[in-house]
Formats: sequence, structure tokens, C-alpha cells
Amino acid sequence: MKMKILVILFMLVVGVGGCISTGTLTVTHHSPENTTTQQPTTTKLEKVWVYVNKSEYNATILVPVNIAKEVEELLDNITIEQIDISAKEEGSGAGFRVYILKFPEVPESIKLRVDFSPVLNGTIVTSNTISSISIVYSGKVYSGNITIKKPLRITKADYQIKFSEIKNRTRLGTIFTLGITIEVFVEKTGENEWKIFAVWNNETVGGIYYSRG
Repeated sequence: MKMKILVILFMLVVGVGGCISTGTLTVTHHSPENTTTQQPTTTKLEKVWVYVNKSEYNATILVPVNIAKEVEELLDNITIEQIDISAKEEGSGAGFRVYILKFPEVPESIKLRVDFSPVLNGTIVTSNTISSISIVYSGKVYSGNITIKKPLRITKADYQIKFSEIKNRTRLGTIFTLGITIEVFVEKTGENEWKIFAVWNNETVGGIYYSRG
């Protein structure tokens, strides 16, 4: 009889001990000190493409996010004028064209270049239909391009001359438009060869050679 009572008591003690142990493990397992929380990660966007597509031109450039709006406003409001220049003698001669790009006010925080030349007072003259564009901001250069498609403003400058009378550099005329001055010259460069060219800001911005037998 004593044996049965001892066995029953032993089983009860083991059972109670098991419940306490299990309870202790459960509390420890859910302790905040042993819980790992995964924090969400974010990627900061540093640069964006600015793309302007208009009937006269389109422009694309990759710039820092914090100046993207200013750059978009700058590229979205370009005035372009096409200048067709020619020098002829009795229907024979040669011609070329240049483009004036007039930008709105350029923010002081950036410097603007087109075809590696600085934009002066918001203006640049180029003979390229596809021009490189670069913006210098905070000591770094960001590059893109401008493609001229179909300017609405077109000016024609046709000059009638006698090539045989041209011995040295001769000014044919001056073009005043969009607040700038472009001078047109012709110069004898060889036997029966001449160069017709345009100068803006003391630099040749376009030209063509003409020769005859």
C-alpha cells in the first residue's frame, strides 16, 4: 500500500515540475531581448533623366534630383533661330546655316555649355543640328544633348558678290537678331578657292569652302 502511494506521489511531482519548466521556456523564448526586428531598407535616388520633346527640338540630360526641376524649365524654354547664309555670283556659289539658341535665365548655381563652349548671357551659336550639352553643378559635369529638328524662326542672308574681286578677308554683312550680332565674311584661301564663314563673339561658328575651275 505504501509502494502505491509513493509511486503516485512521484508521478505528481514529475508532472508539476514538467509544467513549470515548460512555462519557463515559453516566457524566455518570447522575451523582447531575444526578438530580432528586420528594418525596411530604402534606396535614395540621386540622379534623374530630364527629357524635353518639342516640335523644334528635343533635349536629354542626366542630372542630380535637386536641380532637375530647374534644368527642365531651362531646356523647355529655348528659342531657336535658323540662319541661312549664302554667297553667290550669278547663281553659282555656296551656303551654310547656323543656329542661335537662346536660353531663359540660367540659375546661378549651374554653368551651361553647348558644344563645349560657355553659354554667354543665355545665348550660343552653333552649326550643329545635334549638339552636346553639359551642366556644371557643385564641381561636377553632367552631359546630355540637344537635337534641333525644325525651327520656326528662319532668317536668310544672301550676298551677291564677285569672287574674282576677293583677295583678302572681306566682310559681306552683319546679322542682328535675338539680341546678338553675327558677322559674315568671305576670304580667298587658294587658287580659285574661297571660304565663306560667320563670326560671333570673335569665334567662327560656321562656314563653307567654295571653289571653281
